[in-house]
Amino acid sequence: MSESMPIAQGHAEEGEQLVNPPAAVVKPIEQALRSPLKQRVSVAGRILQEEGIRTVYVKGTDVNIRNIVIQDVSGKAKVCLWRDASNADARTGQYVKVTDVVVNNYKGELSLSTTQKACVIVSNTYLFLAFIKFSSSNALAKK
Repeated sequence: MSESMPIAQGHAEEGEQLVNPPAAVVKPIEQALRSPLKQRVSVAGRILQEEGIRTVYVKGTDVNIRNIVIQDVSGKAKVCLWRDASNADARTGQYVKVTDVVVNNYKGELSLSTTQKACVIVSNTYLFLAFIKFSSSNALAKK
């Protein structure tokens, strides 16, 4: 018979952080593209361009992918939305925050790709983008 083992609150919180880490901090696009390859970052900007969903073959299965190009005051970047993220209702002209992306270098081009933990948040207003940048800068100031 197995019994529950008491766990100190601090250890339970640490375990939760390991299993479900918080979203990566939002960085300006230019800074995000200079991050080490495969380091998680989050970005926010206005969608300049979007492509339709297409299917690619990865490790024996068909996977949906969709590319968007976003821009903030520091620059612009292609963001590859993989799997569920490819279904986000994000359109040209809207503002978007994409959490937990990683930098990739494919054929000499730096781009950002979503991870399994990625979340795409869409808005039609610039105020949304300003709020994200303000929130991120406050979070950085507290560290």
